[in-house]
Amino acid sequence: MDGLQELYAKRDELEGLLVDGLEESRRAGIKYAENNAEYRKAKRIEVLNERRKGTPATLIRDIVQGIEYVADLKQSCDAAMTVYEAAQESINVNKIRLRAVEADIQRIWNSGGMNYGQ
Repeated sequence: MDGLQELYAKRDELEGLLVDGLEESRRAGIKYAENNAEYRKAKRIEVLNERRKGTPATLIRDIVQGIEYVADLKQSCDAAMTVYEAAQESINVNKIRLRAVEADIQRIWNSGGMNYGQ
C-alpha cells in the first residue's frame, strides 16, 4: 500500500498547487484590472489632448498609441493579462493531473491494492 500513500501525497500536493494557482490568478486578475484602468485613463487624456490640438480623428488612435507612456501602460496591461492566462493554464493542467491521480487511487482502491507497484 506504499504506492497508495504516494498517490495520496501527490493528490495533496496537487490540491495545494491548485490553491496556489487560484491565488496567483486572483492577484494577476487584480493587477490586470488596475493596469487596464491606468491605461484607459491615460489613453482618454491623450485622445482629448489630440482633439484639442485639432488632430484629424482618423489619426488620433495611432498617435495616442505611439505616445511612450501610453504604450508602456498598454504593455503593462498586456503583461498582466499574460500572467493571468498562465495562472489559468496552470490551474487547468493541475486539474488534469489531479484527476489522473484520483483515477489511479480509485483503481487501486477498487482492486484492493493487489499487485500495485510490482
